[in-house]
Amino acid sequence: MKLIINTLITVTPILISIGLFYLAWRKTTRNQIKKIEIIKSEFNTILEELKFSLEKKNISYSIQFEYLHKQRAQAAIDIFKNLQELKENIQTNSESQNKLVKEFKSNFRSKMLFYSNAFCSDVNELIRLFERQNMPIPESSQDKKLIENINKEIEQKISSLTTTIEQNIKSILFSDNQFTV
Repeated sequence: MKLIINTLITVTPILISIGLFYLAWRKTTRNQIKKIEIIKSEFNTILEELKFSLEKKNISYSIQFEYLHKQRAQAAIDIFKNLQELKENIQTNSESQNKLVKEFKSNFRSKMLFYSNAFCSDVNELIRLFERQNMPIPESSQDKKLIENINKEIEQKISSLTTTIEQNIKSILFSDNQFTV
């Protein structure tokens, strides 16, 4: 019995210390858990605000670029139609061709911002070919050959440009590739 009492006297302060340590640890842990929950709640609030802000910006950009893509597509369709009309009317110094070239130049220049630099360069080269074609040239067989060569160059350039436009429009319609006309 004395042994039990001595053991209890020796062990009791240790058990009390362990119990007090446990209570203090539990209280500290609860406080830390409460702090973590508060931080987590604040973080979630900030995260939701950021998500909402990003969604608003995304919708704004979607609307803006949807409109821009519609304009770009319309510009490509317009120039495609103009090129088809020019291709059908390749002649020398005809009034109808001059009118079509003038409309083409006007349409193209008013929408140049929607086309790539390389495409603009090609179209400007085509316009120069039409201007060369319409220069007053004496009627000799050599001059007729020159005009025929210019007409062939014009046909090739128009074919190249229409192919480029077709490929780019198809890439927009059938994939997520960038529009490069």
